[in-house]
Amino acid sequence: MTKIYLRLCLLSIIFFNTLLADENLKKIVKCYIPITKTYVNMKLNYLTNIEPKRRGLMFVKNIKKGEGLLIKVDENQIGRTWMKNMLTPIDIIFLDPTGFILATIENAQPCSKEMKCTITSVKYTQYIIETSPGFILNNHLYYSDKCLISDEKK
Repeated sequence: MTKIYLRLCLLSIIFFNTLLADENLKKIVKCYIPITKTYVNMKLNYLTNIEPKRRGLMFVKNIKKGEGLLIKVDENQIGRTWMKNMLTPIDIIFLDPTGFILATIENAQPCSKEMKCTITSVKYTQYIIETSPGFILNNHLYYSDKCLISDEKK
């Protein structure tokens, strides 16, 4: 009985660590801004596993400018962001598989009882970026701008 209990504990620890394993992955997203002919860089935590993707930026009080999350969406899915339990507004950028911006949502507000809690893209999305409020406006990011995703250099 003890061996079974220990095995179950070990399996649950391995499973839990696997769910959270991608929280330490960092990606650099560089978006080209045609208006200024420059690039803007974001340093984002890269999420591919279920539980961290569900949690997103919930319960996060402060998001530094140019930082946030890059969430990989399962293939052939409409991108969705859940705004319940958010403590601060965020900017949301939906990207296609090649890095083109499909849609942007500026200053998305945390969910209240009167508001809809889910923000949805209108097209199939490969990535969702959640970042600090004002990032889209301050950096002049628009539909069809191109973003490049690369690993962070250590």
